[in-house]
Amino acid sequence: MDTIRVNVCDLRNRCAARTHMTAASKIKTWYVVHKWTSLVCTLFLLIICLTGLPLVFHHEIEHWLDDSAPYATLPADAPRASLDTLIAKARERYPNEVVMHTFIDDEEPQVLIGMAPSTSSPFDLMHSVKFDARTGDILQDGPKLGDEKFTFMGIMLALHVDLYAGLAGELFLGFMGLLFVIAIVSGVVLYGPFMKKTAVWHDSRRALTPSQVAGSAQSVGRGHAGMGLCGGAHRCYQRALDAPLSTLAIAGFATDHGPISGQTAANNAGVGAICL
Repeated sequence: MDTIRVNVCDLRNRCAARTHMTAASKIKTWYVVHKWTSLVCTLFLLIICLTGLPLVFHHEIEHWLDDSAPYATLPADAPRASLDTLIAKARERYPNEVVMHTFIDDEEPQVLIGMAPSTSSPFDLMHSVKFDARTGDILQDGPKLGDEKFTFMGIMLALHVDLYAGLAGELFLGFMGLLFVIAIVSGVVLYGPFMKKTAVWHDSRRALTPSQVAGSAQSVGRGHAGMGLCGGAHRCYQRALDAPLSTLAIAGFATDHGPISGQTAANNAGVGAICL
């Protein structure tokens, strides 16, 4: 009987040691996964965060960096110039190019007419001529879209979206995001058991008194109200600036801001609208 008891105890000790070794091996594996996924994606996540911050305030920054001529001081009910006239001025300025799109701003008295060497030209060769919608004067002859990639906001946008690598850059940043998710999951698995043993974890599981619950609710309410006030103030400030549009996409165009003759529509390669 003593021999059997010794064998059973020895078997239990071996099973416990094997279980301990298996748990230690799993922890080591999760640690390696967490370490390398975090190290690889951290730099690119930092780039995305640093470049995303200026993009949040791109309206304000572009309004500050805008070097176009000021709008003419006219009454609010001043009539708008004919769209045909503005298109004719754009074609006269660039006789060897075609009109690719037209945009009439609802917030500012401006009209943007996009030009390109031909209808099959690359997107980077397009550029816009900015007109005063009331006087018909040219306010700015914009650079080619390809050159805007090397302005401050263009650099921030390119680094944030694709690192100047096109589709390959977008897929690469998407893969970095996947690594970030793996780092979060592995971190929870790795540090979860240790957090349960800490005093902070046990203190957080204690029942709160009514006064503590009321204090927490008041704190959350104050924080929510503060964030709401900050968000509303920022929105009012943004609307007050009437920032120019910059991130553009071509869409179909139909407007009643000015007459468009059939001849103009036939001569132009395409008339579209640029919108956010």
